[in-house]
Amino acid sequence: MGNYSKGANGTISGKFGSVVGSSWRKVNYLRSLPKKSAKKASELQLAVQAKFTLSAAMLSPIKDILSLGFGDKKLGGLTGYNAAVRAFITTAIEGDYPDYTVSYPTMQLSKGTLAPLRQLHMLLEGNMLTINWIFIEKRGIHVDDKVIVVIYNKTSNLYDVEESAVRAGGTLSLELDGDVGDELHIWAFCVTRDERKVSPTQYLGKITLPELEAI
Repeated sequence: MGNYSKGANGTISGKFGSVVGSSWRKVNYLRSLPKKSAKKASELQLAVQAKFTLSAAMLSPIKDILSLGFGDKKLGGLTGYNAAVRAFITTAIEGDYPDYTVSYPTMQLSKGTLAPLRQLHMLLEGNMLTINWIFIEKRGIHVDDKVIVVIYNKTSNLYDVEESAVRAGGTLSLELDGDVGDELHIWAFCVTRDERKVSPTQYLGKITLPELEAI
């Protein structure tokens, strides 16, 4: 409900018929309500909408991790999730509308100034995944930097996040969930104990879950 005070020259706020009153920095305004457009969205508008839809589908399940992963960067008012969406649209969408696809190797879950993991690689044996890296103590690198591993099962459209390892440990072993033939994509990044510094995203690669031998 709108408010009207002090007569014709008084303060106006809220909706009155086809106009809206508002005040900003002690200046009062009247503006007309926007009219609903009868025009169909252009192909460019549909393409932009499709990119945002794809971004939300991929990123919203890990919003908390993205808030952490983009917490290091000076965002200028953007939330970590919004910064992640912008990075996703810029770097991780391939193809032409309406046939957009995700570029998993260039997908960013973090962005920051902390040093990444050195000689990072993974090994799959059955459903056991082992991730290894080398720890070298030097300025700006901390033994207790937390290692965040994100696993995306493309087949089932599910994420798994592992946060139990630290940089000095040099290794992490995981028992993978899923079915034979499932396609998994894996990323890692580091964050300091106080969560003020974050490393860039490192993509470890794609794996396919094998059929386990009967015991």
